[in-house]
Amino acid sequence: QKQLYSAFELARGDLRQLFGPRVFLRFLQAWRHGGGGLAGDGFQLGGAFLIRDGKMLHAYRHDDAADRPDYCELAAV
Repeated sequence: QKQLYSAFELARGDLRQLFGPRVFLRFLQAWRHGGGGLAGDGFQLGGAFLIRDGKMLHAYRHDDAADRPDYCELAAV
């Protein structure tokens, strides 16, 4: 039902966000290192959130399927 994706306002990707050049390069890197297969909604973009005491301190919503936040920067908030 993807209730958390809705609650955190995470979008589904368009063709550029799912199959663009940056995404293709990330796919090749993952494939070369034995990356896993697809599970769930392949069009759903992700995100990372820092929540403390029920308040969202920081939100990072992926721009495309290859996007990755700087997790150290996120934790430093």
